[in-house]
Amino acid sequence: MRILFTAGGTGGHVFPIIAIKREIDRLVATLKENNPNIFDNELFEKEYFFVGGMIGSKKEFLEKENIKTKEIIAPKWRRYFDFKNFIDILKAPIALIHALFLVWQIMPDVIFSKGGPGSFFIVIAGWFYGIPVILHESDSVLSKTNKLSLPFSKKIALSFEETQNFIKNKNKILITGHPVRQFLMNGSRERAKEDFDLDGKREIILVMGGSQGAQQINYVIIDAIFKYLNEYEIIHISGENNFQELYLLTKALLDEELQKYYHLFPMLEEEKLKNAYAAADIIVSRAGAGALFEIAAVKKPSVIIPLEGSASDHQTLNAQIFGEVGCGVVIEKQNATPNVVFNTIKDILEDKERQKQFIENCKKFYKSDAGIKIAKEIIKFA
Repeated sequence: MRILFTAGGTGGHVFPIIAIKREIDRLVATLKENNPNIFDNELFEKEYFFVGGMIGSKKEFLEKENIKTKEIIAPKWRRYFDFKNFIDILKAPIALIHALFLVWQIMPDVIFSKGGPGSFFIVIAGWFYGIPVILHESDSVLSKTNKLSLPFSKKIALSFEETQNFIKNKNKILITGHPVRQFLMNGSRERAKEDFDLDGKREIILVMGGSQGAQQINYVIIDAIFKYLNEYEIIHISGENNFQELYLLTKALLDEELQKYYHLFPMLEEEKLKNAYAAADIIVSRAGAGALFEIAAVKKPSVIIPLEGSASDHQTLNAQIFGEVGCGVVIEKQNATPNVVFNTIKDILEDKERQKQFIENCKKFYKSDAGIKIAKEIIKFA
């Protein structure tokens, strides 16, 4: 059984794929164990491949899962005027030929696409060879890539029920929720003290800029850093793009005493991330679907600041749905001043009843069987 995953190279694309791959492994192992006389061993010998654009640092995460990776030429259409758009238009025929060659080399039984740079051409190649294609849309708005890919697919799985309003062919829709790595829910607050050298006597704020970073979140925290560090302890995941600048800035700003309460990282591997989640009393995050569903899965109160200028403004809509369910407080970009964000965090941390309500609402928002549902669909088509 050969499974080809395709997507862009951001954490929002790669980490759900890892979650699904693990569920496929679990399902197949259970099926074989329970039905040893029915299942052909060769049929259920699994091979995983990933072909995508701009994989970068996420390659190591995939290869740790025994997913073989290849990079594809990935034209990108920018939502603003840029001469690079004209260059990328010329790249499109080359990308299609490249995709046809790569899919022919792998010849998978099924293709699963998360969207993102390069994935559309893999979907087209799969359709050309008669390989079933399954899509997944993380966000509340259908992405441009998935919109283009939809006619060439058998099914589209959705994280948000609201996304079905953008799809005419309802027969293709499978509402699953968002796949979250189950491993992240088994963190330890005690281990976090060791991982991050935490004081252990203060409430902990986990700040997540996302895998690519979100400057507006990073700087709204830094602009009030002294207020935070006089009361709380911060674990700050800045994103790789912003880490160096923030590191130099905070080293210059903070004296040795305050630096004990501020822990800055470009990103965290799973082992440390699960412990950071366990230790956090509140999370500050942007509104990518992956972040929102992980927050709901680990059941933590949150303050959400949607990323300004996201494609089709999907982060604003994601956050709006998340806020309406009552999982956290949403602060729009124009209102996200350092004082407003600080006071909102302080109010939540001082109100235990409100925290309990956020946690209960997170249970309603998160769908724990999302990865299993998608894994079953992939196995069925394979």
